[in-house]
Amino acid sequence: MRQPQTTSNDGYLSKNRMESEGTTEVCSTTHGEPERRDGVKDQKLIVKITSRSNLNQAHKRVKANKGAAGIDGERQ
Repeated sequence: MRQPQTTSNDGYLSKNRMESEGTTEVCSTTHGEPERRDGVKDQKLIVKITSRSNLNQAHKRVKANKGAAGIDGERQ
C-alpha cells in the first residue's frame, strides 16, 4: 500500500507550472512553422540531401566512425 505524500505545495506558484490555466500571460508563438522561403530552393536542397550518392557517402562515413559522434570533423 502506498503512503501519502509528505511534501506540501505551500508557496508553489501556479504561474510556474507547465499548464498554468489561470494566468493571463501568454507567450507568442508561430506554432513551430519556420519562415517560408522559396519552395524551389528548398526542394532542390532536399533532393540533393536525399540523393543516393550523398546517402551512400554518409553511410560510409558513419560506418568508418563506428557510429561515434563528432569524429568526421563536422561541427554544429
